[in-house]
Amino acid sequence: MTQDRALEAAAAQPAAPSHPGRGGSERGMPADVRILLAAAAIAIVAGLGWAAMGPAPRDTTAPILGFVDPRPPDAAAARARAARGAEPPFRLPWWK
Repeated sequence: MTQDRALEAAAAQPAAPSHPGRGGSERGMPADVRILLAAAAIAIVAGLGWAAMGPAPRDTTAPILGFVDPRPPDAAAARARAARGAEPPFRLPWWK
């Protein structure tokens, strides 16, 4: 008699889903959790988009407490100065 009741109870219970993790997790989340998840996803996508396609960072060093580390001279400007020669920008009487 006990085995008959156990079989009837097992038959009366709904069948367990074959994949309990698929599809059911989103329906089980409350609305506020879904909203927070969507907002986090949008923020991550926006941040990655800004990092990839945003404006290029400035090439200057900001002065901190009045000190600026000088950058090396531009190679193109140094070649242009060398091509011009050693003449000063204005005429000096002793310069030949």
